[in-house]
Amino acid sequence: MKTYINTINELLATEDILSESEIATMIMADNEIENNSFSDFDEEEEEVPSPVTSKEALNALKILIRYEEQLSDNNENSINNLRKKLLLYERMYEKTKKQVSLEHMWDN
Repeated sequence: MKTYINTINELLATEDILSESEIATMIMADNEIENNSFSDFDEEEEEVPSPVTSKEALNALKILIRYEEQLSDNNENSINNLRKKLLLYERMYEKTKKQVSLEHMWDN
């Protein structure tokens, strides 16, 4: 038991003897690191990815179809399914390009 207690009270080989002001500075720096690391962690969890637009989805699908066509072991069935999805996304994109009526703004 005495060996254990004496070991705890001994200085580490890499530990310098610090003055009171250095100890205070070190403690304040440790507190800042701990406080900032927890707040940064919380902020990262709260970040929500930005929504994907229909144009971005359409372009990504076109790239995926091109990639699938370039593969040597391309599966025609999967490419056909992607092309069907492409038609769906093209229609969705066309709907977003239509001008919205502003009549509801003038009704008030």
